Amino acid sequence: MIDHKKEILKALDMVKQDDPSRGLAVVVDEISDFLKQKRTKGEITRDVQFLRVLGQVSQESDFVFIGAMQEHVFTNPKYIDEAESFGRVAERFNIVTIKREDIKRVIAERVLAKTKEQRLKLEDLFKDYTEHFPVLRAKLEEYIDLYPLHPYVIQVFSELPYFEKRGVIQFTIQEVEKILDEEFPSLITYDLIFSEITERHTIKNLESVSPVVEAVQTLDSKIDLLEKQRQETGKRIVNALGILKLYGQSTNNGATIEELLIHS
Repeated sequence: MIDHKKEILKALDMVKQDDPSRGLAVVVDEISDFLKQKRTKGEITRDVQFLRVLGQVSQESDFVFIGAMQEHVFTNPKYIDEAESFGRVAERFNIVTIKREDIKRVIAERVLAKTKEQRLKLEDLFKDYTEHFPVLRAKLEEYIDLYPLHPYVIQVFSELPYFEKRGVIQFTIQEVEKILDEEFPSLITYDLIFSEITERHTIKNLESVSPVVEAVQTLDSKIDLLEKQRQETGKRIVNALGILKLYGQSTNNGATIEELLIHS
């Protein structure tokens, strides 16, 4: 049986040979995806125990382990038998949870950062719309922070089970590039997420997603019968309804006018 702690310390000693002040840092992403591939309880137990060893060595030496995993692993029924083991692992680490607010801050301050002059200009441009949209008036600073991304997009990305929370960052970058030359008030809205779903076979073929995709495709074929100037708007509305259905905020009667107006 392999003594993992001993092997890690052996590797650390090799790192320190030329300089005793050196340490060893290991970064592993997508731990949750790795665990999901395990078929038996024994395999999961072994991996959880290994994580605990990594945490223990980190506490006792110049070895640092940084791992990223989806938060749902801790509450996933599949791992209920490992709840106690996960608890012992958590005691060995400092847990940093990335929440929707953190993602919002990254997008606002790094991806969509604005100068003071740009913010003042946006505030002036939004004035023509605040009287018609109370939610815009109430959350004007947030809309300016995230422009051209609609704040609701972050909420949908964070709560739909098909994407990583940070996936909205890459989504924002790719969508902003498409509208760089467009005039205000061009907004990146949640209907565009539907394309993210249909372009990923692993998502659109899911049992819970496939019927919605088929329904939207059927409606799209009917939209082609509309006047040409109305077709783009029609497709956006249908895609928005598809997202709302997957998101769980629409009933069998569809979305309300308020749902479509407030969030688009």
